[in-house]
Amino acid sequence: MLTHRSNAFWFIVTLAILWSAPLFVTNAAVQPTALVTNAGASVIRLLPEQEKKLAFQFLNTGTTTWRASGATPIRFRFKGYGASFYHASWISQEIPTRLSETAVKPGEVGTFMVTVQAPPAEGHYLIAPYLILGQKNVLHDRIELDMQVEILRPKPAPQPASSVNETTSASGGIIAGISTAPLLDREPTIRVGLFVADAPITIAAESVMSIASGGMLLETVGPGTLVTISGNSARFTYTLPNGVTRETHASLRFEALGGVLDIPSLEQRAEWNKKINDNRFRGILELYYADNTQRYWIVNELSMEQYLKGLAETSQGAPPEYHKALAIATRTYALYHWYAKNKHGGHFDVDAKYDQVYRGYGAEQRLTDFGKAIEATRGIVATIGEDVVVTPYFSQSDGRTRAWSEVWGGNKPHLVSVSVPWDQGRALYGHGVGMSSMGAASMAREGKTFEEILKYFYTGITLRKAYE
Repeated sequence: MLTHRSNAFWFIVTLAILWSAPLFVTNAAVQPTALVTNAGASVIRLLPEQEKKLAFQFLNTGTTTWRASGATPIRFRFKGYGASFYHASWISQEIPTRLSETAVKPGEVGTFMVTVQAPPAEGHYLIAPYLILGQKNVLHDRIELDMQVEILRPKPAPQPASSVNETTSASGGIIAGISTAPLLDREPTIRVGLFVADAPITIAAESVMSIASGGMLLETVGPGTLVTISGNSARFTYTLPNGVTRETHASLRFEALGGVLDIPSLEQRAEWNKKINDNRFRGILELYYADNTQRYWIVNELSMEQYLKGLAETSQGAPPEYHKALAIATRTYALYHWYAKNKHGGHFDVDAKYDQVYRGYGAEQRLTDFGKAIEATRGIVATIGEDVVVTPYFSQSDGRTRAWSEVWGGNKPHLVSVSVPWDQGRALYGHGVGMSSMGAASMAREGKTFEEILKYFYTGITLRKAYE
């Protein structure tokens, strides 16, 4: 199966303040109180039985000191599907962990570190964390943790190559030398960091648009309704055209219910035609707080193949076999980072500028030739053994590519220097590692197939189906 390389790490989870009455209704004058102080990623993906460490933080707003042990210790518990994520490190089936600090006085923040283990069954789960001090529930607004756990099960290992040595492309042709056994049971969803949202952003849709936070639908608005969003102090705010403003503690997620989303405030115009502004996107747009950089981002969440069609890494009219090679290289690069979950602090998989140039719906409409190449190679990636490899590419070489070790240090056996006679006499544009786009296009014009092109620039790779 494809190897999932991400290790367990401390993850500040998303806690959504719901628009409702307090979770516990008792005599507030004698009851301990708390305030949730951390909100982070709204999506946590886990493989079957994978472990992950989570961190929860609460501000003690009461009058009693919280203690980790003693006669009246403070305890952390889950409602909802919490028991489904039981881990051997838990104190008991009901109590996952204890207070990390020995004591937390009023006005101080207490931390609860919890290790969870995903259940074998896939699905999305809502978990409600809450605190108990002695025998009393701690009074706080009702909160829910939206795990949105997406468990992607690897399929059984492919049969011997002799019996699975060709597959049918989306266009109906036969592609030789590629395993037909997909390694994931479905196409993954990728998170793309579009840009830093340092100022208020406007979002609209050509259809009805939903607004959600923490796994809860807040409301829907009609086509063309302009919603202004912003973030501050780990809070998320949206304002409707009638002036109504609402605030949440979890990321805001916007989805067009039958269409694409617009960001009218985004100026992302093409250098070659200033009338073109690439500010339309498929999937979901999310106002998200990245705690590692303490900045708000607009993140686009969509299917892998839709993401690839929104790339602006080529031009219309390039040789079809080159487009297919590039489609597989871009898919492999994206899936590699989807698995790794470490390039952007785990908050999103790739960004829209420095990883691969992503322009969304506008690029999809303009670059239809590349879109056809993506469809013809759907799900195909480059691997070595059972691992998806990283597949950098660049504009053109000066007659040879550079080894990974020459540019970034370390060693990657599939990224060694190879000669590129098609680029001989040209200047080097780009980092020089991996596939030369100019050289690859020249090879395609000479009649080389996409498989020959890829195996020339990425030494020792095998082409595999990652998903149908």
